[in-house]
Amino acid sequence: MNSALPVRHTHKYVILVIVLVGVRNLGMTLGVALASLLLPLLLRFSGSTVSVLLADKSALAASVGDIMLVCGVVCLLTVAILARSRTAAPSANASPSGTRAS
Repeated sequence: MNSALPVRHTHKYVILVIVLVGVRNLGMTLGVALASLLLPLLLRFSGSTVSVLLADKSALAASVGDIMLVCGVVCLLTVAILARSRTAAPSANASPSGTRAS
């Protein structure tokens, strides 16, 4: 085997890639599900009485734009929550006085 990574560390990277792909797929699935739920709802709020397939182009475009905005806000909130949780977590090597232990 001619690998750039040492054999003892290769399995860790494979597991990491599998987890990241799973998280990405979960995010895309939830995004599609959220958009599929919001589209008919937003069309009804805009006054459309027909199904999504028969909706007016302008109402459909406005609803899709609103859905993209909502999904973007959800993404930004998720990033903010994750960033805050990373900075709030105490370091394992920090001593109680706030300096790093040697």
